[in-house]
Amino acid sequence: MHTVSGNRESNGGKREGAGRKRGAGAIRTQEISKAFIETNQKTPLDIILIAMTRAHNEMQELDPSDPQYSELETRAVNMAVLAAPYIHAKLASITAAVTGGVEIIVISGVPEQTH
Repeated sequence: MHTVSGNRESNGGKREGAGRKRGAGAIRTQEISKAFIETNQKTPLDIILIAMTRAHNEMQELDPSDPQYSELETRAVNMAVLAAPYIHAKLASITAAVTGGVEIIVISGVPEQTH
């Protein structure tokens, strides 16, 4: 049988002053980024954007039926996907409080198609 000695309130849970200080990770990341830029002149994001722009520009010079067009388009899109998280902020979920009356109208049925 295991017995607990001491004050039960001190076991587990949130403790004042525990853990990493707020912003500590961000400060370290900023230091690394600054050192990288000072030595290399270009960030990884710069390289991604250059590659995306180059592929897009080469693609514009080709006819869409050219097989290379599709390859360049794929490369440009892949580079855009890689760059997006660095350029566009993540959407945050929010809770909206609605005051006043809200009227919801439900329309059922399938509309007729006219040609």
